[in-house]
Amino acid sequence: MGIVVDKITSKDNQQIKFVQSLHDKKTRKEAGLCIIEGKTILEDAISRNVEISKIFARENFAVEADTIANKCTSDVELFVVDEELMSKITTTDTAPPIIAIAKTKEFVDPIFDSASSIQASDIFLYCEDIQDPGNLGSIIRTAFAAGVKSIYLSPSSADIFNTKTIRSSMGTVFAGNINYIEISELLNKFQTKCQDEKLSCEILGTSSYSESSYNEIRVSQQKVFMLLVGNESRGLSKSAIDSCTQLVKIPMANNVESINVLAATSVVLFDLRHKLCQS
Repeated sequence: MGIVVDKITSKDNQQIKFVQSLHDKKTRKEAGLCIIEGKTILEDAISRNVEISKIFARENFAVEADTIANKCTSDVELFVVDEELMSKITTTDTAPPIIAIAKTKEFVDPIFDSASSIQASDIFLYCEDIQDPGNLGSIIRTAFAAGVKSIYLSPSSADIFNTKTIRSSMGTVFAGNINYIEISELLNKFQTKCQDEKLSCEILGTSSYSESSYNEIRVSQQKVFMLLVGNESRGLSKSAIDSCTQLVKIPMANNVESINVLAATSVVLFDLRHKLCQS
């Protein structure tokens, strides 16, 4: 598409100030925009039809940035900056050669959209109070890789459009539906949706205090699954645990007390997906 090329040399330039403003969560939310840092994640976002409005590239990367911009489906403004200016608008220790401003993508929610249906063997994920953006991004990447249909987050969880979350997810924050919602509202709607579709629902929770191993998760062709995972240090809240139809733990060897929430989520999701594929 048409590209407007401009070279920026001043840190007081309005475009530079605009990018810097998007490091603030409230500004991102109000603008419906986020920052993508790095070539690989940007190209992945473009392949997922994420709308890109501006690209900022270091001088020695301008030609390649122009090639990338031309893969976009709408007009993109391309700005060339030096390494010092790039370091002022990025969050990484070493400034990447390219960043972009992207429109936050919206998806149809399969549970809350009345026109959508859910299927037997679908898996959904709820993350309660995940605080570290890096953890959250990695969990999102893992969940979508394991075939999770939709991800839900408690309102207190980290921002999915934080640059660290986007980097840790390797751009998979744009891969599918992710919503912030209170757990009570979600589970209410989830159970109702399952009833309407004449499916049974299983609400799984991870807890080191459970007497059941994740290997004992019961699967069937008529079940839909919602996995609940909790805060990095505290795990799931009591109200979340009380909502579960089955609590599971991951048995540990060598007197290891626990593993982190990312590892636990990965183990349970991929094991569950494997069982469902085999059933």
